Amino acid sequence: MLLVEDDRRTAFAYESLLASKHPDIAVETVFCAEDALLHLSKRDYDLILSDFKLPGLDGLGLLVARYCLYSRVPFVLISAYGDRELEHRAARLGAYAVLHKPIAPDALIHVIERALTKGRCAIEQGRATDHVYDRPILHQPKKTVADERVKFRTNR
Repeated sequence: MLLVEDDRRTAFAYESLLASKHPDIAVETVFCAEDALLHLSKRDYDLILSDFKLPGLDGLGLLVARYCLYSRVPFVLISAYGDRELEHRAARLGAYAVLHKPIAPDALIHVIERALTKGRCAIEQGRATDHVYDRPILHQPKKTVADERVKFRTNR
């Protein structure tokens, strides 16, 4: 698992929690999205757990880069902001889940377990880990009658 968290205390808390509940999960921690991309270019991970607010590229930027450049591993985004728009944007970009701080330890473990299970099932089946990954990144708006009229008028 790749943990991307700029606050060292929080990163240590997540690492300690995972080590106590799941000693079989290896956790590599980086402190910025750019380092995460470097790690992703060198090896595969079963899960990415990332903070939203990072120095430089933020968590959504990392999510997009992960989707476009490397792999479709489950991505869990953590945010201190209870923003619905952030949740919708992250879901459209393929995030497995968005968690809000403060996170109950049991809730974090539960989401990680589910994401890892879905990721492993997808690898075994040879397909993307969740249906949201099959969605296009950019939404194509539906054409309306007014659009067709404009097109017709300009083609005369």
